[in-house]
Amino acid sequence: LQASNTPSINSNFSISSSNVCTGTGSFTASGATTSTTFEGRPALSATSMLNINYTNCSPATISSTTTNYVDTNYVPLGASSDKYLVYTGTFNAPSTARVGDVGIISNLSRYTNSSKTTQDGTGQLSYVVEADTADSALITVVTKSYTMSNALELTQLTKYRINSSNQFTLVSITIQYANGVNIVMTRT
Repeated sequence: LQASNTPSINSNFSISSSNVCTGTGSFTASGATTSTTFEGRPALSATSMLNINYTNCSPATISSTTTNYVDTNYVPLGASSDKYLVYTGTFNAPSTARVGDVGIISNLSRYTNSSKTTQDGTGQLSYVVEADTADSALITVVTKSYTMSNALELTQLTKYRINSSNQFTLVSITIQYANGVNIVMTRT
C-alpha cells in the first residue's frame, strides 16, 4: 500500500454527479522524486493536478494543484493545496495486503495554511482491498474529512487497480459530500 502514495498517473475521466452535473476531467500526478523538507524532516514531494470541466454546471471549470510529501521510505507526511494537511500518529499501511484486508492508515490534522495557526478540521485515511481479476485487486483509499466539531464533511474514495507486477492504475475517484451530493470521476 505504501507504493500507492507515489504512483505516476495521467488519467482522463468522465464525471457524473447526484446533482446532475456532468463533464470531463483529467488527473495527473508525478511520482515522489523531488527532495525537500516537510515539517523540518527530509522528504520527497510529488505534485498532482486535477482539472474538471462541467458541461452543464457552474463554475464550468475547477482546477486544483496539490503537493504531497512522503519520507524517504514513502510514508506520507502531509500535503499542501488550498489547505495544509499533516498526518498524525503512526502510519499503519501494510507493505503487503490481501483481498479482504481493511484498516486505518493514519489520522490527519487540517490547517488553513502552513503556519498552522488555525486548525479547521481533522481526517482519517483507511483502506479496503477487494477482489478484481485473477491477476489484480482493487485498493480503495478512503479519506474522511471532519470539521473541528467532528461533523463529517466528505468522504473521498480513491480506487486503484494493482496488478501482479505491483503496477497501480487509477480507476475512479468518488466524493460523497455530507449534504448528499456525490461526484463520481471514472477513468476513460
